[in-house]
Amino acid sequence: MQCKRSVVCGLAVVTGAVLITALFFILRHGPCDEAMFRCGNSTVCIPKKFVCNDHKDCPGGEDENAYTCTDFHGKGYFNRLLMVSSPGLKPNFNDCGLTGVPLGCTCRNLTWLYCKNLGLTEVPQDVSTNVTRIDLSQNYLHWVHPDTLLGLYSLDWLFIADNQLQVFPLQGLRELTSLSWLDFSTNNLTLDGEIFPYLPNLKVLWLGCNSLTRLDKNLLRGLPGLDHLKLQRNKISWVDEDAFEMQKSLAELDLSNNLLHALPETVFEPLESLSNLMLAWNPFDMVSSELLAPVANLSSLDLQGVHLDNLDVEIFNRLRRLEFVYLTTFYYCTYAAHARTCKPNTDGVSSSDHLLARPILRAMVWLIGSLTCLGNALVLWGRFSERDENRELSFIVRNLAVADLLMGIYLIVIGVQDTQFRGEYSRRAHHWMSSWACTIIGMLAMASSEVSVLILVFLSLERFLLIAVPFGGHQKLTMKIAYRSVSLIWLTGLCFAAIPAVHWRHSTRFYGTNGMCFPLHIDDPFLLGWQYSAFVVLGVNTTALVLIALLYTGMFVSIWRTRHATPISSVKDIEFIVRFFFIILTDAMCWAPIIALKLLAMGRVHISDELYAWVVVFILPVNSAINPLLYTFTTPRYRSQLGQAWIRRFGWSTGLARMGHSQSTQSSLMPRIVSTVESFSNYEDETAYSGTETELR
Repeated sequence: MQCKRSVVCGLAVVTGAVLITALFFILRHGPCDEAMFRCGNSTVCIPKKFVCNDHKDCPGGEDENAYTCTDFHGKGYFNRLLMVSSPGLKPNFNDCGLTGVPLGCTCRNLTWLYCKNLGLTEVPQDVSTNVTRIDLSQNYLHWVHPDTLLGLYSLDWLFIADNQLQVFPLQGLRELTSLSWLDFSTNNLTLDGEIFPYLPNLKVLWLGCNSLTRLDKNLLRGLPGLDHLKLQRNKISWVDEDAFEMQKSLAELDLSNNLLHALPETVFEPLESLSNLMLAWNPFDMVSSELLAPVANLSSLDLQGVHLDNLDVEIFNRLRRLEFVYLTTFYYCTYAAHARTCKPNTDGVSSSDHLLARPILRAMVWLIGSLTCLGNALVLWGRFSERDENRELSFIVRNLAVADLLMGIYLIVIGVQDTQFRGEYSRRAHHWMSSWACTIIGMLAMASSEVSVLILVFLSLERFLLIAVPFGGHQKLTMKIAYRSVSLIWLTGLCFAAIPAVHWRHSTRFYGTNGMCFPLHIDDPFLLGWQYSAFVVLGVNTTALVLIALLYTGMFVSIWRTRHATPISSVKDIEFIVRFFFIILTDAMCWAPIIALKLLAMGRVHISDELYAWVVVFILPVNSAINPLLYTFTTPRYRSQLGQAWIRRFGWSTGLARMGHSQSTQSSLMPRIVSTVESFSNYEDETAYSGTETELR
């Protein structure tokens, strides 16, 4: 009977955890919430991190269309091009007005010449001088003769992208005075020693995906009307402080994906009109606020890949006109709260509007928090209301309940904060994450987690010595030893929680890396204090989990050998085996995923936002809700004591009275109930391991 009851309780715990997990994943696929992007008018939702990633994840491609993805700041020239494409000015691609068209090339719209993807190794000769656009992209050009383009005074656009150019004599462009768009992207150009000739009408220059290593003072001096300059994906490691001296009308500058460790503080001073600046994915040692102070009109700033420790966050206070900001993680966006759009706009848990982005996350926080508080409060009530023969074990379990209760309080506080920040989280996120309130509740959760783990290790070790090594000469657990041991555990757990707050006392970012104020360092594994986080999760908790598993396995082996060596058999042995099997299983279910994800994150494996949210909100705290079931509610002694306490306190005034029984009936029935409950208690003491197993339960 007792064995069946333990099996049922254990299965109920595991089944409940699995069902809640399944419910979590089912509900997250419901109507789009703050952390999801709706694909058009459909019911399909995708995570916002998949929007504008150059891959169509929506069935209709709505996540990659121009309206969704284009940041038009700094693209005035292109905006004007779009305005030109009105019905009255629609090009007629079937007409040709060129006097000569090279073999294989195509003439369009009177004066446009397309020689794209023809396998050309040199620029075609005898091109008509009235040509206005030439497209030589996707060929095999290695070199262009300096005189090839002379005389093309009407040329407006010149595309020589995606070739194999290593050398291009820029002086060969000197007669292209009407040129407004020049595309040299995706070649092998270095332009060492080259200088652009005077091209007053050149608005767009694309030099991305080449082999430039430096920007000299005179390289761009002849391009005073430049509006749009792309230098991304080169090998630029040095920029002269006067490199952009003549580009006073430059609106967009892309220096992303280079090898820049630093930039001269005065390099952007001439760029009075700059509105879009991309410095992403450079190994900067520091990006100071003085560097960007001259571009106060900046509307869009891309600093992805720049670590927060290498970024002066005062930048965002100076650039008050920022509307679009692109940073490495959602946490960084808390420093740019005034920007209209900051990406990434979610870390899976929080969004720009809410501390807990999804309704299911809010429900989980309140559900797990309430169950944790209720379960551990009942444990404390039961343990304090009844005298236990094993005072030492009861004392330790009470401390375990207190530790787990702290986790429930932590979750309730997070739920309350989410309610207060609802709809305006982006404006209050930085203040919340950097506050001592966030640090304190983070310390509360850390202390709860570590004290709980250490108490479980202590309980496992004490049970192992009592069962597997009963004659080993170790001292029996006394109240004095229990007090000292538990005090040491609490001191250790509190130290684990306080050390990072004291060490980084001038910055609360260790606990404030996310809105939950708990530093798992999974979403950004190398943020401030990642070494300490790795020590706690991979060092302390992993060792504790392995040790608990080994100790319970040792107890199982000891009982198995004893029962095979003696003819005495007890159903309670099977009950004990079932109980500690579920203890090991639930501990592994809670800690093993966190440990595995921590290892993957440190191995630079991307952890999805949804999985991260599930870990933070559900897996991490659920162990505190399960512990009361495993260590107290499933034990026969506690169930019988709880039944007796309930009967003494409420039996005379509830239940029976409501059923309309008379006082005489109630008086005659009560001794039977008490006798029945006591019989269960007496049954527990009738075993070969009366001393040992009674303590265990």
